[in-house]
Amino acid sequence: MRNGLRWREFITALGKRWRRDDHDEDSVKFGPCCFCGCDIESTGVDPCRVTVETEAGKWQVWSCHARCFKARLTDPPEAPGLFEPSHF
Repeated sequence: MRNGLRWREFITALGKRWRRDDHDEDSVKFGPCCFCGCDIESTGVDPCRVTVETEAGKWQVWSCHARCFKARLTDPPEAPGLFEPSHF
């Protein structure tokens, strides 16, 4: 229960931060990377979307930096490059 409370506090604080930020009409923010927590600037590869779907068909999508996603992929010794991203 204590961890659940901390998670709710984090989400609440994050929502307040987004509401108080000044938003230019010409800028799009993809804010925070689900891995490092930093804002994401739009580039040729960022933001990436990480989508998870359960067996029951429920899904959720997060945004992340390409470099953060790539850093967390495993490179198994028995199959080097198996999970190497094709486009970044």
